[in-house]
Amino acid sequence: MVNTTEEIDRPKAGAEQRPATGVPSLAEDGEDLPAFLIFAIGIAVLVAVVIPLSVGGSGDDDASAGVPSEDHAEVVDDEHEADEAEEVAADDGHDLDGLVEAAVADTGVAADVSGSTVTLTGEVADEAARGSIISAVEGIEGVESVVDEMTIAPAASTGTVELAASQAALMLSGTVPTQAMSDDLEARARTVYSADQIDNQLVVDDGVEPPLGISVTGNLTDEALFNALGLAFADVEGAEDIDFSGFELAESAEFETQLNSLSAIQFASGSAQILPESAEILDQAAEILNSDPSIVIEIGGHTDSVGSSESNQKLSEDRAKAVDAALTERGVTNETSPRGYGEQRLAKNPESTDEDRATNRRIEFRII
Repeated sequence: MVNTTEEIDRPKAGAEQRPATGVPSLAEDGEDLPAFLIFAIGIAVLVAVVIPLSVGGSGDDDASAGVPSEDHAEVVDDEHEADEAEEVAADDGHDLDGLVEAAVADTGVAADVSGSTVTLTGEVADEAARGSIISAVEGIEGVESVVDEMTIAPAASTGTVELAASQAALMLSGTVPTQAMSDDLEARARTVYSADQIDNQLVVDDGVEPPLGISVTGNLTDEALFNALGLAFADVEGAEDIDFSGFELAESAEFETQLNSLSAIQFASGSAQILPESAEILDQAAEILNSDPSIVIEIGGHTDSVGSSESNQKLSEDRAKAVDAALTERGVTNETSPRGYGEQRLAKNPESTDEDRATNRRIEFRII
């Protein structure tokens, strides 16, 4: 009897045996193919997961691992571009401010830049200056509009001074820029006239600008006064032009000529005492004056330049008063004005000889 169980369990000689492992073989029948596919899918999943982790970590850890995701990179790029745009805009604004500032430099005008609009304020000399500034600013790249709030400065006036001269007085009128100039003009007048003969009506206005225009007017019969006044105002600082066209030396009236044609009245040296030999001269002067008692006459005393100006001034005043008193004694009723000028009005200037000095020591009669 054949043992069928043994034959079934024992493999036949030479027959191919099945692998002991659980790994399927391609040579196996169709029942084992699904296991191979499962194995291949597992390998693919392992590759897909393990390799990215070994490079930079999982997708959820992109930010913490320092590797930006595609979305994050786009956000960063956008922010960077925005920052660059702001920097460019800031630079453009700064450049525009500088260009506008340079355009209005040294004009006295202020410029306020707001975006592409420039507002101009301040004073300009005239319409031409206004137009020039506006054109300069409008020509700057980036300026789209200009707001003009500039004003025209009032034109500066030029100072004018008139010196109205007569034998007995000098009036100063007009406008000067400073008190110092007014004082200077009065001081010049005092080198020729006495303080009480000067009428200073000058007005000080700091809105007046040099150069100053000066005009001198008057008809004088006293040549020494005429020359002295011309010299006193010939070189006024700050004056562009001094007009003497209205200032003339006139001929004396016959009455005045007769008085001054008399011989010189003599005094004791350095004194107001009239010498006896001048008595006849005083008689002649009294006769002329009494011929027309209505005439007002100035009796002017003059000295040479020897000695101090103060002592000469006092001496000339005393001598004029002495002559006035002598004429009154002789019955003269004319209104008289004795006045001393010291060395202010030298008939001979400069004095070169004793004869020149003697000529300067004199009494003159002037109708006033």
